[in-house]
Amino acid sequence: NTTRHWRVRRDAPGITIEEKVHLRAKVLELIREDSQQIAIQIALLIAKIARSDYPREWPELFTVLTQQLQGADGLATQRIYLVLHHILKELSTKRLVADQKNFSEITSQLFSPLYGQWLADTETLKTLEDAGSITSDHQTVAERWRFCLKALRRL
Repeated sequence: NTTRHWRVRRDAPGITIEEKVHLRAKVLELIREDSQQIAIQIALLIAKIARSDYPREWPELFTVLTQQLQGADGLATQRIYLVLHHILKELSTKRLVADQKNFSEITSQLFSPLYGQWLADTETLKTLEDAGSITSDHQTVAERWRFCLKALRRL
């Protein structure tokens, strides 16, 4: 259980800093999962870790995710937007002033790329609808469009 074991508590030693660094790196490598159900669980795990560790222990999280978007294929892009959606959903519920300030910084960093991708996918979907042809690649675009929209809604 991430919530129980990730943080050091009086009654439990938790996970060491070295283990956390290793686990964060490994879980980011798993983003491009083929199975939708497993991808959702990975996204939820990353979001729980981000709630605990961002920005103090994991300041490079959004930089790494935006770098992974560069040159990513359709499935990888869709999965990264799925992860972003769950991270933003988790971080948007934090109520401390410092956390809300961090969230506003994330918003300013992510809004333009998310909105640009959403617009591009909207145009692609409109073109595909006009042509009347739907393939699995187009379903990936539709899923990415949906996760971009969900992430934008959180911002």
